[in-house]
Amino acid sequence: MNSVSYRQVRNWRALDVDAFAVDLQSSELIASPPVDVESGIDSYNSTLRALLDKHAPVELKRTSSRLSSARWYDRECHDTKRRTRKLERQFRRLRTAESRAAWRQQFDAQRQLYQSKFTAYWIDTVNACGRNPRALWRAVNAILKPPPQRVSDKLSADQFAQYFRGKVDGIRASTASADPPAIDTRVVQPLSHFEPATVEEIIKLLKHTPPKSCELDPIPTWLLKQLAVHIAPTICLLCNLSMDSGIFPAQLKQARVLPLLKKSTLDPDEASSYRPISNLPYISKLIERVVASRFSKHSTEFNLLPVHQSAYRPFHSTETALLSVHNDLVRSIDTGKISLLVLLDLSAAFDTVDHNILLSVLSNRFSINSTALRWFQSYLTDRTQYFTYAGEQTSSYQVDCSVPQGSVLGPRCFVSYTEDITDVLEQHAVQSHLYADDTQFHDSCRPNDTSPLRRRLSSCAADINSWCQSRHLQLNASKTEIIWFGSQSNLAKLSNTDCSVQVGSSQIQPSTVVRDLGLHLDSELSMKQHIAKVAATCFYHIRRLRQIRRRVGTEVTIRLVLAVVMSRVDYCNSVLAGLPQSTLAPLQRVQNAAARLVFELTTREHVTPSLLQLHWLPVRWRVQFKLSCMMHSVFLRKLPSVLGKHCSSYKCWSFTKQFKICIII
Repeated sequence: MNSVSYRQVRNWRALDVDAFAVDLQSSELIASPPVDVESGIDSYNSTLRALLDKHAPVELKRTSSRLSSARWYDRECHDTKRRTRKLERQFRRLRTAESRAAWRQQFDAQRQLYQSKFTAYWIDTVNACGRNPRALWRAVNAILKPPPQRVSDKLSADQFAQYFRGKVDGIRASTASADPPAIDTRVVQPLSHFEPATVEEIIKLLKHTPPKSCELDPIPTWLLKQLAVHIAPTICLLCNLSMDSGIFPAQLKQARVLPLLKKSTLDPDEASSYRPISNLPYISKLIERVVASRFSKHSTEFNLLPVHQSAYRPFHSTETALLSVHNDLVRSIDTGKISLLVLLDLSAAFDTVDHNILLSVLSNRFSINSTALRWFQSYLTDRTQYFTYAGEQTSSYQVDCSVPQGSVLGPRCFVSYTEDITDVLEQHAVQSHLYADDTQFHDSCRPNDTSPLRRRLSSCAADINSWCQSRHLQLNASKTEIIWFGSQSNLAKLSNTDCSVQVGSSQIQPSTVVRDLGLHLDSELSMKQHIAKVAATCFYHIRRLRQIRRRVGTEVTIRLVLAVVMSRVDYCNSVLAGLPQSTLAPLQRVQNAAARLVFELTTREHVTPSLLQLHWLPVRWRVQFKLSCMMHSVFLRKLPSVLGKHCSSYKCWSFTKQFKICIII
């Protein structure tokens, strides 16, 4: 028998969005605009909650242990299934040919209806994602129904709170005796106040930001997006009140922290296998986006961020960062040298940011002052958080440090917090690249001069460790990696020498393969390990998609293959330029298998016509196409300047016109 229980749910089917909008327009929130941000947020929350209770009241719903219906299963499907069951019972009772034929005919009609409903629903869902890869990934996971994350019965919300807070307290205690940081002042035009937001800007943000909701939100985000035209003026007013007064509302400073498993392969019964993610109210992140756009514009206009920092900047990405590092390594190998790359890891980097130091950095390094600086101070101070896990919830804790990991402005604050680490790297004359809290630096030498290089990079790591200590950050030696790059003959000369590097109190031994921002780099830069891992992952997803291929149709399959398979094949494929065809063969087999999946071909059928029909270039030409696109972006200055320095522009003449080309030098 099915166990029956009751739970409180909202009757979303009874919700009339137009009636909700009419009541919203006549509410006091719209009729009497707030004069200060804190009372405005109170009115915003109370008004929307009251309207939600009116138009979608909470009801007591009976639930059972049976699986819930699929999203595409509607009333028509339900009625069709009832008719099928009725005809089936008639056949079981009469056992005649006529009753059996009627039952089978109805059953076939039911199956066709289910198929059409399923396909139509997912076509609409995938089309609604547009060009948003994150939304498309969520749709893929919903279709394939991945196994739910295992909930540990050995851990509780209080244990997670003790672990994460204890980890931060331990790092703070270990760095308490460090010397205060030396923050040099830069003279730039100050940012004293933020440019006011406009209603059009708020509407654009409401339409294009991810529809994530938090239990602290008064209404779901998807409903708020449908009310964008009606609610945008009020949200715009709240944003401007916050920025003009330099006050971030206290109601938006509480975070719901949810532990998420870092990898599915980790032990779910160990608290160290989880990462704390802060869930914040949607309007909180909306105000942060408005401020972040002003702060980013200020930083970009005056070149306040390091050239080699690729996180949270326009025209920068993990791919541009990896291409820059890979290019440096290949060039050193071509000159007969060997290179040593050090990949540093920080423990709980975002959670140990000191607020006073961050405000000092914003003031002295980024010239934030007056109302803008007061806003940042208000944003950082007096924050609270509580932990939830497996239906349990802890009491609220005061947050004395950190930038929230689930916030919009937090990562940008961290990048600003660590901006002057490049001064330490430049003092040791090493090449470096940063991406958020991932720091990597490298240099090259002749095969017989490895000892001076090791000592120099060890000295650089020691100075970085001191720099981190002064900012209450801690290097994680257990996750720090080093790797030597060179030709096979030059690497063989290192077999009888000490190749380790001192990082903190640990002696780090070199690896043969490292994972750098999703790219697997081997010592000879043959990229065979990376290609093998990408191919294995892609074939796994192709096998998953094959389970639903006939149900979703060709159109949806193409979109899913592009999102799940070809995106992995194309990720950072510019580093594959110049590799032999035999090395690229596994990726070409992935592409062929993806085309066969789309058109349901057998392994004996020729795949070239399918690739032509899909307009998919072969893998080797996809690499060349990516390089051509990047050179075009370099010419238009839509790529980091660190890549532009490796290119030169030449004038070419033809009988008809003059044009320029960029080539890699």
